Amino acid sequence: MSPEAASLLVQSFSYAAFASVFVLYGRDWLGSKPLGVALTALLWFHVFRYLPLQLFSAQEVGGLDISDRDRDLIAYGDLAAALFAFASIWLLHLRVSWARGFVWLTVAVLIADLIDAAIVGISGGVTETATGLS
Repeated sequence: MSPEAASLLVQSFSYAAFASVFVLYGRDWLGSKPLGVALTALLWFHVFRYLPLQLFSAQEVGGLDISDRDRDLIAYGDLAAALFAFASIWLLHLRVSWARGFVWLTVAVLIADLIDAAIVGISGGVTETATGLS
């Protein structure tokens, strides 16, 4: 199997596995909880999106071939998404009146960052160099 095919298989299987967990367990559990609790559970996954800050060390020490511009867009975009998710969790916990509106803003930031990172990663060839496929 080629490295490209293996990478595609791993990513596809991971998406299918996460979707299955949600369908088999998450959907019913989330549906049985108050909206604030359900939203909080979904937001926690995004709090850890600060991990792409590792791009700075990967570029410096690991030799990741990524432009400074692309690195900054990906790393700071994910950091912003993580901070928005973290703030949303606290606003929901504190039952702030405008928390749900802020959650919608957070969702917009998450989607925009995902689209931006995908475009930058693919157009800049980051996905190939990060997996050693170039």
